[in-house]
Amino acid sequence: MSEKEEILQEIIARIERLPITRYIWATFLIAAFGYFFDFFEVSMMGAVAPAAAKTFRVSTAEGALLITITLLGMLVGAAIGGYLADKYGRKRMFMITLIGWGSLSLITAASPNYVIMFILRFLTGLFLGIEIPTLDSYLNEILPSKMRGKYFQVVFAIFEWYVPVIFALGLIIIPLSPEAWRYMFIIGGITAIPLWLARTILPESPRWLAVKGKTEDAKRVMNNIEKHVEANIGKKLSPPPTVTVKPYISRSNVSEVFKGRNGRLTAFWLPIYFLSFFGWYFFITALPSILVARGFTIIHSLYFGLASGIGAAALALPPVFTIDTKIGRRGTMIYSIIIMIVSAAAYILFPTNFVLIIAGAIISGMVTIWADVVHQWGPETYNNEIRATATGINYAAARAGAALAPYIGVVIAYNYGLTGVYITGIAVALITLALSFAVPETRHRILEEIYAKRAV
Repeated sequence: MSEKEEILQEIIARIERLPITRYIWATFLIAAFGYFFDFFEVSMMGAVAPAAAKTFRVSTAEGALLITITLLGMLVGAAIGGYLADKYGRKRMFMITLIGWGSLSLITAASPNYVIMFILRFLTGLFLGIEIPTLDSYLNEILPSKMRGKYFQVVFAIFEWYVPVIFALGLIIIPLSPEAWRYMFIIGGITAIPLWLARTILPESPRWLAVKGKTEDAKRVMNNIEKHVEANIGKKLSPPPTVTVKPYISRSNVSEVFKGRNGRLTAFWLPIYFLSFFGWYFFITALPSILVARGFTIIHSLYFGLASGIGAAALALPPVFTIDTKIGRRGTMIYSIIIMIVSAAAYILFPTNFVLIIAGAIISGMVTIWADVVHQWGPETYNNEIRATATGINYAAARAGAALAPYIGVVIAYNYGLTGVYITGIAVALITLALSFAVPETRHRILEEIYAKRAV
């Protein structure tokens, strides 16, 4: 075994013995707050786009383009951001992206016309696109395997509540004046400032440092983490467990994502990401615009978004109790898709406004669970050297699906009604479910073990 492999094995063992203490939980939450900005963008643009379209006197379709160009920026950012995170480090990249996102959000609030806002939305999406695959990789790397799934989903269960909060803000702020939507961007930009300051205390991923041959840095970071943990528990940590898995060491370049076992895995993850986030954005972002196009007022569409957001947040809790049990990642995805299909069928059979609101709330919750599981599951299956690169490429596919969702949704709703929308959603869910059986279950498994023993 090489020196790099020995050091990485030592780091793995030391991470595996960590209990979840105040320090670990605070580190995890501060980093994971980046997901807030993803949820903020998804929810806010669904509410802001129709109002901004009226301000700039453009059509509803052109307003929807503001959503699409943001997602296109996220696509480009994800495609390059994962590679940058593998090359330059997780912490460095998510510090840079937060500065970019926050600054551009504040500048967007002052957009003088549609064209400027269009450009700023692309650039904002670019920085946010880099943030998410970096976070997915970082958070998976710093937690022990026995708790990785549960605490990942706890974070999502917390941050899902920002979706209805943002829609509620939209209901309060947007009706104040024709240009009150600008305050939504100011809120987002200001929020980035305290988070950037809090992130300065976060450690770099010790796994990434070890893989890059930064042996002393990796040991120093682990020593510091363990010092804080021991201060929290009031005693010395127990000896590290014996880790028998031999870490896989590969080159850190994009081509590795498409070679051998990685290539076969990517062939399944690309459509899973595409379809999962198509479904998520389809319901969370597209439906407000669809409802406006069908004659509902912007305020009514915001009420629908609020109901859907509450449903998503309330129903995001079950994965906390299932994802690290025998149900696992795949089982959690399966039950979310089954409940989604039943809810869609209920609206198809009983197409009333009341059923629409209830079914929409439940479906939003289930689609969110489905996407949240993919957030965690995908990065777990790749080796350390290319984890962020692969996640970024898969996330680019996710953003492509998200960018297409509003347009396909409007076309389907216009020609086939919301029944057609739900039938499309069922088909997308079933295809994703079938594809998920081709990727390995990762519950309670060390990241390096998942790669070494996977069947794909």
